[in-house]
Amino acid sequence: MVVNFWLFHNGFSIGIGDTIAGPKVMSYITQRIREKKQQIVEIIDDAYHDQLKPIPGMTIRESFESKVRVAED
Repeated sequence: MVVNFWLFHNGFSIGIGDTIAGPKVMSYITQRIREKKQQIVEIIDDAYHDQLKPIPGMTIRESFESKVRVAED
């Protein structure tokens, strides 16, 4: 009874409508995803055409992975 009383007065819930982003947020998210995909395509293109320069202390593969990881952030 105590737990039920506490939950009744202090608990909360959310509905499915609370988890759907609005149009402005969805537009922003879509734009950011598009930009990041383009950055990664450019990195892949550089690697494919042997234009990717290794980061000091890393192999080409490590440099590629590092650049893709940074582009994702």
